[in-house]
Parts: sequence; C-alpha cells; structure tokens
Amino acid sequence: MRKKAVKKAKAVLKKGGSNEDFMVLAVVSKTAGRSDLFERLLKKVSVKGMADTGYVDYLMAVVNIEKGNSAAAKNFLHRSQRLNPYAVEPALLLINVLGAGFAANEEEIKNIVERASNDFDSDKYTPSYSVVSLHYRLATMYLLRKNYPMAEASYKMAYDALSLIQKHFGSSSIRHTIRLGIANSAYGQGDKARADKIVDEILADLKTDEERAHLRSQYAGSS
Repeated sequence: MRKKAVKKAKAVLKKGGSNEDFMVLAVVSKTAGRSDLFERLLKKVSVKGMADTGYVDYLMAVVNIEKGNSAAAKNFLHRSQRLNPYAVEPALLLINVLGAGFAANEEEIKNIVERASNDFDSDKYTPSYSVVSLHYRLATMYLLRKNYPMAEASYKMAYDALSLIQKHFGSSSIRHTIRLGIANSAYGQGDKARADKIVDEILADLKTDEERAHLRSQYAGSS
C-alpha cells in the first residue's frame, strides 16, 4: 500500500496535481518514512487564494523541525494556531519546540496550553491528540525539571480533561499513566504515603504481572 502511495507521489510530482493531491500524498509519504517526498510535495501546494492555510502551516512546521530550523517552525505553528485555534496538534508541537528552552519559555508554554484548552472545539474538529495531551506534556516538562508541585497540578488538569468515557469506561492505560505522574510528583514532594497509595490503587487495577512490574519500574518510590 505504501509502495503504491510513494509511486503515486512521484508521479504527481512529475505530472502535477491538485492541492489536495499534494497534501494527502505528502502525509502518506511522511508516514512511509519518505521525508524527502513529504517536503517536495508540500512545496508544490499553492496557498494563493487559500482561505485557511492552517494545516499547510502545521505541515511546513514539521518540515522545518526536521531540518533543525526551530525559528521558522515556530512562525508556522503560531500562524497555524491563529487560523485554527480549535486544533490541538499545532499547540502540542509548539510547546515541544519551546520546551527545548523551557526556562525562558515557561510562561509562553503555559499560555499556549491554557489558550488551546479554552479554544478547543470538538464540534469543529476531531483530533488525533486531545487537550489531555497538552496538560500531560507540560506536566512531564515540570517533572523532568523537578518542579513537583507544578507537575502534580498539571497532571491533575490532564486527568480532569479526560472525558467521562475515558475516566470510567474506556481503556484504563491513559488513566494509569496520568495517575502515575501524580504519584511521582507526590513522591518528589516528600509525600511517599500518598504516592504509595495511588500506586497501590493502580496496581490493584492491573491484570498481569508484566503490567505490574512495568508500573513499579516507572514509579520513583519503588524500593
């Protein structure tokens, strides 16, 4: 399937096609590991007269990140966010780019997460990532920098952003992952009793010894 898509991409580059052809085949080429075709196809997209370039801007940001041009990537992502404020992906990618300089960009990252959370509209957009991802990524940035109170607050916001189905009926893995983050944050603050209690609750919900062993390996308080 991917070989056929790559072949089609090369043919479109040679013979020409519509903006839709270029964009769809660019994404397929990227998935197939052909970043060279990804960039070449995107450069064929004509944004002249295009009412909304938000998705193209997002894809061009990916191109520039791969080339190590973070400044250009940030410009594309800011524009993508401005045009499609209800989309999560540009915000998530932008905070990942800014996270490389977290100390200098902390306030901007927090503002992006807050704004994206407020602007997200599931009626307009069904994302591959959710608002949960934004809070979780920020929480992880704080945890890595040992800012445990802010990490815990962000993990709790990620948990609160879960849908009713995700909290009670869907796959438990995302709930467990977020609650483990809360436990590690509590442990980092010296509250081992509370952290242990959270981990014990997760362990009780796991089905296999392999899952339990993996969880213990990820818990900072494991002896």
